[in-house]
Amino acid sequence: MPNKYNQKNENLFNSINRLSFHLSLQRKRQLFLLLILMVLLSFAEAISLASIVPFIGVFLDPEIFFSNPKFSFFINFFNITTKEKLFFPITVVFISVLVISFIIKRYFLHLSNKITVLTEADFKSKIFKYNINQNYAYHLKKNSNLVMSGMTQKTTSVAVFVNCILNILSALMISIFILTVLILIDPLITLSIIGIVGIFFIVLFIYKKKRLEKISEEISINQDEIINIFQDSIGYIKETILYSLQNIFTKKFDNSSYKIAKNLADIKNLSEAPRIYLEFVALLLLVLLISYFNQNKNDFILDLTVLAALGFAAQKVLPLINRIHNNTTTMMGTKKNLLDVLDLLDSSKIETTNTLLNEKITLKESIKLKNINFSFNPSQKLILKNINLEIKKGDKIGIKGTTGSGKTTLGHLIIGLLNPTDGQLIIDDVVINDQNKNSWYKNISVIPQVIFLNDVSIAQNIAIGVDLKDIDMKKIKEVAKQAQIIEFVESLPEKYETRVGERGVKLSGGQRQRIGIARALYRSAKIILFDEATNQLDTDTEASIMNSISDLDKEITVIFITHRLSTLENCNQIIDLSKKQEN
Repeated sequence: MPNKYNQKNENLFNSINRLSFHLSLQRKRQLFLLLILMVLLSFAEAISLASIVPFIGVFLDPEIFFSNPKFSFFINFFNITTKEKLFFPITVVFISVLVISFIIKRYFLHLSNKITVLTEADFKSKIFKYNINQNYAYHLKKNSNLVMSGMTQKTTSVAVFVNCILNILSALMISIFILTVLILIDPLITLSIIGIVGIFFIVLFIYKKKRLEKISEEISINQDEIINIFQDSIGYIKETILYSLQNIFTKKFDNSSYKIAKNLADIKNLSEAPRIYLEFVALLLLVLLISYFNQNKNDFILDLTVLAALGFAAQKVLPLINRIHNNTTTMMGTKKNLLDVLDLLDSSKIETTNTLLNEKITLKESIKLKNINFSFNPSQKLILKNINLEIKKGDKIGIKGTTGSGKTTLGHLIIGLLNPTDGQLIIDDVVINDQNKNSWYKNISVIPQVIFLNDVSIAQNIAIGVDLKDIDMKKIKEVAKQAQIIEFVESLPEKYETRVGERGVKLSGGQRQRIGIARALYRSAKIILFDEATNQLDTDTEASIMNSISDLDKEITVIFITHRLSTLENCNQIIDLSKKQEN
């Protein structure tokens, strides 16, 4: 699906808006709670700063409190009559504000971290759910490595991005509250400092923007490449070992891995280097302030309390400003990965809007293919042209033809895995479409050319998708007998509990094939598609399995796709695609 967003021209605010669109209601509620905590935390920090002036002032000149009408309520409330009685309540108030600020910070940190990691988990789940629920044609066209990269590596960038947003918002809000208090204390000095530091960071941001965008894109490309290299090295493992290709894959992997490491180091340098300059500017401003106070010959106590307030604020605000800068830099560095994830999620929002119908579809009379044309791409030549076919309930159908004639494609069209380019698949009087095909799938078992086995027990591989506690062992043995694998399984020490290894590496090709046949039979489907399923079996085993198939319920419809003439002997209808191509 074409994406309406242009990644190169998209700014951070658009990215944040798109990100918020995919947040769950629960996450949005948690973010709202976090926003309230930000306001409370900012208010507590501002109060702690505001209280530093009277806190220091009371030690330098307590008479100020008694002569200043602003503090009359405080003095009367605590019944303060002497200077000695003033120190304790002022200290308690100041410490109380610090404790409240600490508690809010602690809970804020806990909640923000929780939201960050749960958002990453949400997005991983959404991408996986979207990918696993796509139709068969999607998986034929889509590079699974890109989806895997998006789901595993790039969703981490979502967590980083969300964490950066939260850090920036909290730092910005606290800074605004603190600076507001400073402006009330001394507007001229505060606004001058804000102007100098603001100009410094604006210039810095403009300078590094393009460099960060380039780094972000390079990281995204190399993360995809790492997944590709890993998948290729596993896929070619036999050739890799036999042809000594290990060094080739290792060099490619190292190249991409070290490029990512270098790019991440560049981001870290770009984000942390300004802190050195900021510390230099802060010290320079402090010296200038002391010089300014000295030149103006103001009240020493007032100058000292202002300096104390500025020092306390600097201790709070400078790390916050640096945090804003660091997190903005990190956001820009992870932007490309975030956009790749958002593109996947935007696709899922649009492509899953089709409503699935729950109508029950059961084969009662026949399967019809009406005026079927098919090609994988509209610009390519038709693989199948003008196919009209009727399969009666209980038929045993054979599909044969030369390599590339479209045998497997026709089988996939019959069971609804592929949608025709033109024409209709009709079950009795029901036209199969994207809304009702899931109901049609419930009638079907398929035995593909390559059987995928998971590293679990033989019983679990046969009863795929069934909880361990719900597996019917009587039925497992029955289908194992029909698939001609019962003798092998029961000769094993652990029998049906034997683990088969990753992709069934502990079994021979024929044994894997027979487990695949047993798996299809376990589903008790009314339509079974054998897609070259007996090609790896010897003639005697194939004959035994075919006899078992013949003994199945006569209402079960069986479709064989094969090169072997012996497989077609029990078929009551044979479709020769070679002849159709000639016509």
